Amino acid sequence: MSSSIVRNGFLGRMRESPALPALEYPLPTVGRVAVVGTRLGAETDVRSFPHWSTPELENWKPQALAGRRSELFAMGSLRRQGYLALPELRFPLVVLSSLPEGPISAAQHERLWWLFELPVYEQIRGADDTLLGWECDARNGWHLVCDENGSPKVTLDELREEGWLGAHARGLCGCGKTCLRLVVEPAVGRRAVAAVATRSAHSGTILKYAS
Repeated sequence: MSSSIVRNGFLGRMRESPALPALEYPLPTVGRVAVVGTRLGAETDVRSFPHWSTPELENWKPQALAGRRSELFAMGSLRRQGYLALPELRFPLVVLSSLPEGPISAAQHERLWWLFELPVYEQIRGADDTLLGWECDARNGWHLVCDENGSPKVTLDELREEGWLGAHARGLCGCGKTCLRLVVEPAVGRRAVAAVATRSAHSGTILKYAS
């Protein structure tokens, strides 16, 4: 296993790995974390299960889960039906969302709560699972990860290419931190955007992105 560095940051406990992106769980203190549906940096208390099985997860006895929404929905359903026992699970879920997926909807958020009865945080991840943005307790957009020069790692143009609608928000967040945030509407996809634009053109309505 390659060496890693543990540091404290805006998200709480943040881990650096020379090979794979870190999980960067939003709370500073948590026990075993299972990452499902992808592979992130290996840590003593963070284990990845890209292709998980019920026995593997039960043997790991995770206290927190992070992963792709499809995997979390599948796990939650098995848990609800009594086919997956996770008795030590008690910390918030972390949903890792890609740009093409868009943010989880209100209905998906409610379903995750029903399945696990745990709070849900969401992170925006790049194609290589690099962290691009994270949700804080204020639940009003995402704090953006910026480069050393202060530029966000994901731009509005890149988001709009994936069909997202949104705008930057600067200044004080509801969580008490001053930062650059991204506030977006639910992802609708390229086809849906094109369809809306077509209907708007026929009706004489101007379709405008927030900027």
